[in-house]
Amino acid sequence: MCGIVGYVGSRQAKTVLLGMMLRLEYRGYDSCGLATVETGVNLVKAATRVQDLADRGMEMPGTYGIGHTRWASVGTVTQENAHPFMACDQAVVIAHNGNIKNFAELKKRLENSGHQFSSQTDSEVIAHLTEEYYQGDLVDALGKAVKELDGPFAVIALHPDNRRLVAAVNGCPIVIGLGEGENWLASDVPALLEYTGRVFHLEDGDIAAVEADSVKIYAKGRLVSRANQTIGWAPEAVARAGYQHLMLKEIHEQPRIIRNIIQRKQSAWLPGDSFGETTCGVLLIGCGSSYHACLAGKILIERLSGIQANAELATELFDVTGSTRRYRAVIGLSQSGETADTCAALDRQRQAGFYTVAVSNVPGSRITRLAEQTILTDAGPEMSVAATKSFTAQLVTLLNMGLALPLKEPKRALDLTGELRALPARLQRILDREDAHASAARWLASFKNIICIGRGIFLPIALECALKLKEITYIHAEGCAAGELKHGTLALLSPVTPVIAFMGTDETRAQMLTAIREVKARGVPVLAIAPEGEEDLEDLADRVILLPRTDPLLQPVLAAAAAQMLAYHAALSLNLPIDNPRNLAKSVTVE
Repeated sequence: MCGIVGYVGSRQAKTVLLGMMLRLEYRGYDSCGLATVETGVNLVKAATRVQDLADRGMEMPGTYGIGHTRWASVGTVTQENAHPFMACDQAVVIAHNGNIKNFAELKKRLENSGHQFSSQTDSEVIAHLTEEYYQGDLVDALGKAVKELDGPFAVIALHPDNRRLVAAVNGCPIVIGLGEGENWLASDVPALLEYTGRVFHLEDGDIAAVEADSVKIYAKGRLVSRANQTIGWAPEAVARAGYQHLMLKEIHEQPRIIRNIIQRKQSAWLPGDSFGETTCGVLLIGCGSSYHACLAGKILIERLSGIQANAELATELFDVTGSTRRYRAVIGLSQSGETADTCAALDRQRQAGFYTVAVSNVPGSRITRLAEQTILTDAGPEMSVAATKSFTAQLVTLLNMGLALPLKEPKRALDLTGELRALPARLQRILDREDAHASAARWLASFKNIICIGRGIFLPIALECALKLKEITYIHAEGCAAGELKHGTLALLSPVTPVIAFMGTDETRAQMLTAIREVKARGVPVLAIAPEGEEDLEDLADRVILLPRTDPLLQPVLAAAAAQMLAYHAALSLNLPIDNPRNLAKSVTVE
């Protein structure tokens, strides 16, 4: 969850590190710090945001160093618990992302040996362990230290006796950026874009020794090489580009992204039925917004191909031999490609012999290296914590995957192709109606509780709308299947608990109208989001947002964009930190 960075070269490291940390702040913003080396170690950290730390104008000479921006998991948000951590010798310094499960035992042992700790964190044990083993070789010392750790980690270490940075990974990412006479390390690619597009990812178990003119990778004590790749993202892709917030910019990028996905023909991806007569289709797994995309993908694949599909939360998928034994493919969705629970679940399926497919936004990410096949959404870097463009990109990618299967009705593909081509323009029409969304959003922002309902393929959109509201407005919002209202949720509704109802033109339309009438009969305010042609809703609902009409399987993409705009403008009216909501981080790299 945290962001760690490193630099070694000829530039002043402080400036480089602070810039990289700013571009990784979506991974955590509870506290931050950095350490540089000239003749000795200069270390500054604080329970503040990166820009506030940068504004202090502290003198920190040195041409190599490390930095950290924290999402607190062990230990409260204080300066003492901020990274980097320095060992007792005032020389070994580390920055860490991950979760050390056995830190309490290690800490007790080290304290009994005379080490003095300054924090409550699990991370500090790595600094003291490395010091224990250090005898002039930082690669050897860190390698021995991390062998004692139980849990996922990515760590960068330095020592003033070695003009190098040493990194180790297990279950958490480190990307190395390659330059001429300088090199960089970071938790994620956006931190590197200003400096280089040549990168490679460390593999689990790797130890990297990074100097200005060389990078050496060790695996199980042997020198190895890792394939480089070129990242095509431009540095300006991570900037606000004139928008008030990154989230708004990313919402407005969706028509272009979807146009690009539509133009890219999806090749065959599902293997033949190699497991015998017991196989029954595909399983989609993900967390958060990606799980909601899985729920929609299940319906898309089944309706287009007739192949059975299921969707499960990756966080709850433990039994490899049970529910997954009949599936021809397991598809893991992760925007970052580093979501720990999704990667772990997909890896278990792969090790059990099932064919695995990764759907991700980041080439070279962990999930793409785990799976036998990768399908990229190519949405570009998503910097705001709340998923927007990555979610709709997943929806359209899954639709393309469905169209690449043998279809139940081949003519259906021809109809959808024409509607797909028109989808970006219809999406743009929604984004051009910002004032209408802003008015409804200001109304929603006055409530403390909201229920979002849908049926069929619109249930995942209702769940995603509720998630967006929770994430950035801090309003308690819940997604609910409209047919389940009478099974308990109606008890929560009142004149101060409105309902957002997502409606389409498919077979669920009549039932949704019934659900809206039942809600209105109890004096509950309703905001209906429906396709054009449903103007009669204005006599039923308190507020109506009409969307361009398209094929029922594409309508959820438009509804998702409307939900994003509602959440954004509600948070804006509440004057909340939209891009960096409290307690959250973008990339969940610990289980």
